[in-house]
Amino acid sequence: MKYFSILFLSVALFFSCNGNNDPVPDQLIEVSKIILSEHSLSLETGVTVILSAEVLPADAADKAITWSSSNADVASVIDGVVSANSAGNALIIAHAGTKVDTCAVTVENNPLTYDVGVLINGVRWATRNLATTGEFVVNPEDLGGHFQWNRIDTINFMLYDNYYASNFPNTTFWLPENDPSPAEWRVPTFNEIQTLLDTDNVTEEWTILNGVSGMRFADIATGNSIFLPAAGYLHDNDGILYNASTQGTYWSSDEALEFPVVNSYFILFFNDFTMWLSTNKADGLSIRPVAK
Repeated sequence: MKYFSILFLSVALFFSCNGNNDPVPDQLIEVSKIILSEHSLSLETGVTVILSAEVLPADAADKAITWSSSNADVASVIDGVVSANSAGNALIIAHAGTKVDTCAVTVENNPLTYDVGVLINGVRWATRNLATTGEFVVNPEDLGGHFQWNRIDTINFMLYDNYYASNFPNTTFWLPENDPSPAEWRVPTFNEIQTLLDTDNVTEEWTILNGVSGMRFADIATGNSIFLPAAGYLHDNDGILYNASTQGTYWSSDEALEFPVVNSYFILFFNDFTMWLSTNKADGLSIRPVAK
């Protein structure tokens, strides 16, 4: 009798573990919270930052994060990398499971790369010279850098022989990839610098701005004006700065028709006259960009 009791108990335990009463498997652990490393950012255009995110609990089954922006034109995001694109406000949104966290982003224009520009005789001119590759000077009267034609930097100035021996860009116009202007700007064409010399629509006046001499060009119809400082030029033979404060020389993007290969057009002014000429591409001249 004792034998049958033990056998009955064994059979009962077998069915309780393998029948309709199987043990319930562990349930998936859901995300309870997502926490961004920053909840507000103030950025300048062109800047990128990386947002990190902590997903809780640590043993959540699915910790994947989906990123989005309320206004990608202002601030876009890819895998947590936020790019400031234009001035304005945007909300960066991070989803993990059913949970959400956000970061408010305010974007302001970088004064070294952004310029509102001034419309004069149909051309929108920047209000400041180029300082170096991709950057404007801070103030309209600042002289800025001096560039050799169709070269993107002001640092490695090349003397005439070396410039033509190995580095001369064989083109009739300033190549876009060599344009040192900030985004949305470029070196003006020959026709565009000539619009400043159109005396029917533009006036010119030698003047002094905050102690710096230069030429002011003003649209007769609107009164809009720009000030071009007399920044002088770097001579191709020695790389020395000449005539600062007495002469302004500003490149166009076009090769000179009368002296192809060697010369390109530019605008020249002193205190008593303004004209266009062509000069050696190896000279270092100022650049006042126009809008693309």
